[in-house]
Amino acid sequence: MDIKLGAQLWHDEAPPEKRDHQDAVSNATTSRSLGLHIAGMKVWKGKAAGGYKVFDKHYGRTFTADNCLEDVKEYFSADISKAQKKLIAERFLKRVTEVCGVLEGQQSRMYSASVRFAFGGDGKALGTALKQEEENPKKPPKDVDDDSEDEQVKKAEELKLIDFVHANWTPGKGPDENALQGFRSTERLLAELVK
Repeated sequence: MDIKLGAQLWHDEAPPEKRDHQDAVSNATTSRSLGLHIAGMKVWKGKAAGGYKVFDKHYGRTFTADNCLEDVKEYFSADISKAQKKLIAERFLKRVTEVCGVLEGQQSRMYSASVRFAFGGDGKALGTALKQEEENPKKPPKDVDDDSEDEQVKKAEELKLIDFVHANWTPGKGPDENALQGFRSTERLLAELVK
């Protein structure tokens, strides 16, 4: 799942046409009200259900602040158990809270950055990854950028901040409340899901 952050999606050097287009996207989605919108997702529904169900950027644009939780619930409708869903949602909530805490201490700006969520959508494979984590707690998780030959534990879930090409340090201007609004809304949605 890709969550686009911020109510303002354009950067300061964007031409007027780009600003107008991105303001229209923000106004038509939950970006303006929540500081985020679901920019797309892919959910494993199981082999019997045809594999992955893909939701493009237009899907996330159909939700409002009042029903956005339904969009997040759809992401967690993968072929996993209720206990696994709760565990993964709790882990994502913890990571989002950690990242939010870091950003609150930074003086930077990010426009059109995203948070990418990923987890094993097949219950059996996810169970295996969770078991490996439990059995090998000291081994670092497998990173796609790691070229080492050492056997490592596969990640059960992953959260990454991506698409921050329009980011810069802004000393003296305080934290990025635009991006933080999206993180705080993501925290609230995940906390609701965990409940």
